[in-house]
Amino acid sequence: AESVVNDKLPSRARRYVAIVDPDSEHDFDTIESAVDYAIAQGGGDIFITRGYHYISNDLLLPHTLSLIGEGYSETQLLSFDGDPKYIDFYNDETASNGDLGIAEIRGIGVDMTDSTVSFGTVDTNISINISECHNVFVFKEVTATETMTYEKCVFECYNTSWNPKALATGYNDTFRDCVFNANTNNSRGLELVDGVSINNCRFLAKGFSNHYWIFGEPLRGTIYATTFEYLHRYGFFSDLAGAWNNAFSIIGTTFHYGANT
Repeated sequence: AESVVNDKLPSRARRYVAIVDPDSEHDFDTIESAVDYAIAQGGGDIFITRGYHYISNDLLLPHTLSLIGEGYSETQLLSFDGDPKYIDFYNDETASNGDLGIAEIRGIGVDMTDSTVSFGTVDTNISINISECHNVFVFKEVTATETMTYEKCVFECYNTSWNPKALATGYNDTFRDCVFNANTNNSRGLELVDGVSINNCRFLAKGFSNHYWIFGEPLRGTIYATTFEYLHRYGFFSDLAGAWNNAFSIIGTTFHYGANT
């Protein structure tokens, strides 16, 4: 069924183009059905109610569509069958703002295993604002025309080579007021590229030690008012001997090295 919001309110008064609530006979039962409807309407915000929502198939979303949950501990997205599911955004050039696609993901949580729901982009000229989410990281083509802004997000970190699934930033990505939690010793954090900005974030040891919080080959960028707890002795730009010769600014930032004892 169509959302009650769509049935009862005129178009300009709608806050959401569709609502996903399996417990309501007036709203959509699945995210897939809500996405199909929203695309047919030209985009808009989809509101996903609290609870576990299972994704059965990969989804391709235009940049004119956004996903809004009730909070990352309340609205959880999971794979229906345990196989990885992908939610990818593309730039709908037929839309009025097709030159620069801007979407939003807010208040949504996923786990950080291989059998989870992942987000990504399959096109250029897309910007996505990700806020108040848990483990929602957008994997993308590494181009200067795709920029992600993360605000008040939480990420779980581990010591595997993909951790978490590489968290590889793109050009000019921004992290504001985000938290990165270690879940093992030698946890890995962000792999940086040019232009990344890390502002007022916390990389927390959570009782573990010797973390590789920052690595990669950024030629420019900024880290400001951020805390890194219990770094490995080579854990800051650990694979880039010449990082400090590049245009990378570190301001008002605290480093703790070694074991958390």
